[in-house]
Amino acid sequence: MAGGLFGESSNGAVVDPGAFLDSEVPQHIGRLLSLGVLVSIGRSRDGGAISLTITNDGKYEREYFRHSDEASDWLKRAYTLLTGLGLAPLSSPRVTQQKPTRGVRKPA
Repeated sequence: MAGGLFGESSNGAVVDPGAFLDSEVPQHIGRLLSLGVLVSIGRSRDGGAISLTITNDGKYEREYFRHSDEASDWLKRAYTLLTGLGLAPLSSPRVTQQKPTRGVRKPA
């Protein structure tokens, strides 16, 4: 998405975050999360775009989107790139059981 510094090229339209989350975007985010990368979602100050940031090994890519189909395409390309770099989804989910340590008192 092209834009000016501090939103100077904004047309005043506001993006509906709910519409983004009611699309294929969450499915593609889930696929990326299975690779172990960080995916963050934000919104531009003027509300005219949704930002998506993918972070892996301290390197990140961020893009801004007005339409969920463009975001889905970008997320698909990111998944293809990252798997091409050798990242792979976990073969099976692992559940870790942790015993609570706070609030447990030993008898005096």
